[in-house]
Amino acid sequence: LHNGRDLIMVCTNGGGRGSAQHWDYKTLMLSSVFSVAPAGNGLHSFRLAEAIFFGSIPVIVDDEVTLPFCSVLDWRRFSVRIRQSQVSQLPQLLRAIPPAEVARMQTRLPGVKRKYIFF
Repeated sequence: LHNGRDLIMVCTNGGGRGSAQHWDYKTLMLSSVFSVAPAGNGLHSFRLAEAIFFGSIPVIVDDEVTLPFCSVLDWRRFSVRIRQSQVSQLPQLLRAIPPAEVARMQTRLPGVKRKYIFF
């Protein structure tokens, strides 16, 4: 789905085929300000690490996720957390974050990446 301005949501049919084929995932992640990290099968989603490694602010979509390294990382300083019931409001919620706060979160990501890698 694309709103024609700034929102891209790529969906696949589960087999890696379908409408998402024409998107280069790495390029899309590197050019994204925010990346959605829905709940995973374990304690947290691997999408969290992907977002951090690509320099995109993780948007954590989970009501009860256990965040990794929470004793050394203050996730509130570089990520956004929403409840599953708020997914339909995601564009509005992200646009409501002041640009200065988005910039601060982005500048913190390289330090988070270093901690994440070496922890």
